Amino acid sequence: MDAVFKALADASRRRLLDRLNERNGQTLLELTEGLGMSRKHSLEETPMSKPEFVYVTYIQTTQDKLYQALTDPELIKVYMGGMGPESTWEVGSPVRWKSSPDGEFEELGQRVLEAEPGKRLSYSWHTLQPMHRRLFDSDEAFAEALKERSRVTFEIEPAEVAMLGVKLTIIHDLFDSPDSKMLEGTSGGWIMILSALKTFLEGGKLVADQ
Repeated sequence: MDAVFKALADASRRRLLDRLNERNGQTLLELTEGLGMSRKHSLEETPMSKPEFVYVTYIQTTQDKLYQALTDPELIKVYMGGMGPESTWEVGSPVRWKSSPDGEFEELGQRVLEAEPGKRLSYSWHTLQPMHRRLFDSDEAFAEALKERSRVTFEIEPAEVAMLGVKLTIIHDLFDSPDSKMLEGTSGGWIMILSALKTFLEGGKLVADQ
């Protein structure tokens, strides 16, 4: 109700309402005539935000232990089944990625953007790889998709309720299109990784250990 009264307190808004009450169906130009504004640009000039993947989970651990689990290669190897990233985790350093337990760490162009121990970790994400060509109808569509760059950010903070431990938010963003194949492919993968991370840090048994 406060928002309603605030809106009605504005003289221009009251005049707009009066004009609509006098004659409904007026054009925007007719409504705003003489009010010092030719069009309402705010909505028209606000660009559509790019799609993003956001996932929040709560883990009963400490912020430092969670950050260590995101950056320590020996810990990553456990809950990611021998796969995952490797880096010195200094800003600007490469983040190499191992895509299979028997594979090698590959340089895919990922770089550390932010690294604040216990609080925040962010790095650029690699582009689509040749293996993903089959997902596209043409070479042209694949070539266009190869231009896309994205970013992964882990935000670590105390949970709103102490008994829940630590709040971890992962944001994978800067995708160009809602139809992004990278967005489609990574969202499910992140959920599985974070589920395994939570199980590992809370002392549960991973499927591979059972």
